[in-house]
Amino acid sequence: MKSFFIVISLCLFLVSCKNEEEPIVGIPIEGDGHIYALSGYQQVESFAKSFDSSVKIMGVRSQDVNISGSSKSWTYEFISTDKMILYYFKRTYLSIGFDSTGSMKDGNSIITDSWINSKVALSSAENNGGKIFRNSHSSYKISASLSEPLIPNSTPLWYIKYSSSNQHLYVVINAITGEFVSN
Repeated sequence: MKSFFIVISLCLFLVSCKNEEEPIVGIPIEGDGHIYALSGYQQVESFAKSFDSSVKIMGVRSQDVNISGSSKSWTYEFISTDKMILYYFKRTYLSIGFDSTGSMKDGNSIITDSWINSKVALSSAENNGGKIFRNSHSSYKISASLSEPLIPNSTPLWYIKYSSSNQHLYVVINAITGEFVSN
């Protein structure tokens, strides 16, 4: 009888495995499987809470963002307020997965406010030096990260980095209003 339940459990598990060739339903994508940072964020948060119900968002980042603000993948950083452990989850338009854990670090805090999407942040960055940088460099890369400095009364900030082989431009955007902060 015990073997019967093991076989049934295994069958149910195999049936429940998702075919990773289909996008997650309801996630807006931009051609070639690019997604914005807020695309499906609630699903990422729910998935993170299935690991630890006390998690809170601390940051979001991607190393390869296009000028529209979308990327093939985003990494979300959560902190366990109970265990003081960092959890990293990776999001693509096909899947949400656990990436790794880490130790608590100084410098950032929990993001408590609603934040603008990467699309709005990149648009603001483009209007505040990004487009000029891109037009001046034939080869470039854009990365983006969202975090909230550990400063009283601070707001979450998008940090947009434009890089070429020998130059960098950093553009900081207020992640609540979308306004340019500095570069």
